[in-house]
Amino acid sequence: DSAGLAAAEFAAQEYRNGNSSWNAAGVSAGQKAFAAGVVPNRSSLSVGTPNVTVSLSGQVMTATVAYTAEVSTNLLRIAHIDTMSVSNSMTTTVTVAKYTDLHVVIDNSQSMGMAATAADENIIQTKLGTTCFLGCHINA
Repeated sequence: DSAGLAAAEFAAQEYRNGNSSWNAAGVSAGQKAFAAGVVPNRSSLSVGTPNVTVSLSGQVMTATVAYTAEVSTNLLRIAHIDTMSVSNSMTTTVTVAKYTDLHVVIDNSQSMGMAATAADENIIQTKLGTTCFLGCHINA
């Protein structure tokens, strides 16, 4: 599970930072996390190389880690079954939020002389091609 989470989180961070190689970076992080979690020097266990995939759909980063292993048996050797194949896969998702800076400038002093009337506001909306315009004016 930690390998999938590492892959998704690292890929999402690289994507947020604008790195075009976010996918490869996520796969590499997942493989390293997987290798760190496998217990070394176990003669009864042989773990294959994990298949790590990372994808982005909309604002959701998805990482999948799949692997197979061979486990030596003890009791099953009576039935001439020396090893068993096992496999596992896990999928995790992380929301990737790319934020946009929004700046709001408010000037209610009437000093701009712009869109002082409803008719002026309509002209600006037409010229800008926008459906959103706000003119704040205070009658003195």
